[in-house]
Amino acid sequence: MGNLILTKSHKAVNPYFAEKLGINLYTGEELSYFIYNYYMLLDDDFLEDRLFNFIERELEMTELSAKLRKWRGRVSYEELLLVILQDIHYYSSKELTEFYARLESMSKEGTENVIREKADYLVNMGHSYEGIRLYDRLLVGKSEKTLPEGFLATVHFNKAVALARIYANASAMKEFARSWEIVPGDEALQSMVFLTFLDPALALPEKARAALTEEQLADWREVFDEIKNRSIYHGKAQEVESALDLDDIKRPQRLEQLLAEWKAEYIRCQG
Repeated sequence: MGNLILTKSHKAVNPYFAEKLGINLYTGEELSYFIYNYYMLLDDDFLEDRLFNFIERELEMTELSAKLRKWRGRVSYEELLLVILQDIHYYSSKELTEFYARLESMSKEGTENVIREKADYLVNMGHSYEGIRLYDRLLVGKSEKTLPEGFLATVHFNKAVALARIYANASAMKEFARSWEIVPGDEALQSMVFLTFLDPALALPEKARAALTEEQLADWREVFDEIKNRSIYHGKAQEVESALDLDDIKRPQRLEQLLAEWKAEYIRCQG
């Protein structure tokens, strides 16, 4: 999970597979860490028998499992998550209070805000397809008048970003254009221009082209070229460059490892 966790609880023989991250959880501390830091990835079906069986049989926490089974459906989802964290004792009382406050704040925000925040979180975590499905829940069947203009424009914009990440550039252009039509601004206009730089086959919508000045176009081309030049030695390209510097024995091993990681990431991003 990217962080070292010093564990003290029972280690599972058969781990709990956290599908959202594509990782196995072996201890109560790891389960706590997953809930505390990735709660935005969790759905209502997280609190199901598969988790309860893992807690009971693998972590050997029969009392906690019994409590969860008894209270499921009787108390809120947020309270059950808190019960798990409290019984495992990985986080301090202050941290648990802050965690529960975040959950309560989400529940009071309103359905639309929570769905959008979760969609944004999923996209940032690399789950673009799942994020797009949530954006569509907000947009499909909704009247343009039922949601505030600023909120609606943001949903269209963020959906466009998610589409661009999976190289659905034509669809992304339509979403950026819709966002710009609702609330005109340079951010959406610049994003549309950048898409045409990335994919010359795309054309700017007529209204957007009319609103664009030659000075803006020149400035944004300069910005785009700078970003492109810097990106050459970042991310996956940088990882490959580092692998190629290894000796003849370690080089193929590292390249094979990178390929496996990228395949796993691609599979996870398919939702």
